[in-house]
Amino acid sequence: MPFRYGRIQKDDVNQLATENYFALIAQAEHFFEEQLDAVADNMEDSRGLQVICLAGPSSSGKTTTAHMLRQRFIARGRDSRVISLDDFYLSEEESPRRADGTPDFETVEALDIPCINHCIQELQETGRTMIPSFDFHTHAREEQWREILCGEDDIIILEGLHALNPRLTGMADESRITRIYVSARSKFVDGEEEILSPKEIRLMRRMVRDVAQRSTEPEKTIKMWEKVCEGERLYIDPYRDSARFKIDSTMDYEPCIFRSYLEPFMCRAVIMEEEERQVLVELWNKLICFREIVDSAAIPKDSVIREFIGKDRE
Repeated sequence: MPFRYGRIQKDDVNQLATENYFALIAQAEHFFEEQLDAVADNMEDSRGLQVICLAGPSSSGKTTTAHMLRQRFIARGRDSRVISLDDFYLSEEESPRRADGTPDFETVEALDIPCINHCIQELQETGRTMIPSFDFHTHAREEQWREILCGEDDIIILEGLHALNPRLTGMADESRITRIYVSARSKFVDGEEEILSPKEIRLMRRMVRDVAQRSTEPEKTIKMWEKVCEGERLYIDPYRDSARFKIDSTMDYEPCIFRSYLEPFMCRAVIMEEEERQVLVELWNKLICFREIVDSAAIPKDSVIREFIGKDRE
């Protein structure tokens, strides 16, 4: 599987962004698609209903990755469906609590683990199951469940934060389980010096998405970020090495794109608390090292980056 050994040189990015940013975007998207093609090609000879457990930390691009993989399997003649672990959340009153009494949505215990096991087992044994739906506005499970039907050689993609946890597949046929870990895995460097870490890339993505899609101001995202990362260390990191495939969702051009998206946040820096302001200012000072690309229309409609910036700006 192609890999860039985790380092993207700032000068290379800036040079191509200046000369031909369309080529920079196309090059990055091609690298990502090569990784997905390698997974689909590797699984081409597998037989029987296969279950892919696809996990990644916050803002890793796992949802887009799952759906792009699905399209590749369909193109190769195998029907495929994506099931989100988000639909298996327990209602808020049933959720585990933190020490301060607030609901803990980061732990695997926030999911209906017996239900997940039952659904995967039913799919493998009978090709059909009923799965719940979760309403994030009411923080409760909806009354209506939906039926999932599968053919004997179909591929189910189970995506979510905890998808690598073996507790979710304890009743399944492990010979037909494939685990995939996806995240921003490359860092941006200037020579040997790190400029942007994978963790900062994900924070940048999440801030932009939270403002656009969840009406959450950047300081609130920053304030909760360490708690999110602590959950990842506890509930994802221990299982990363169980993944058969590891996919790097870092796009070489994203600092150039996100620079223009983060710039409006800087006007809020004066009203932020010191800790959140410092994080934002430090991130902005790193982004201004990159040549800005304001033409978001150049980004493909199915790109991982669309998961965070949405559609083209008006």
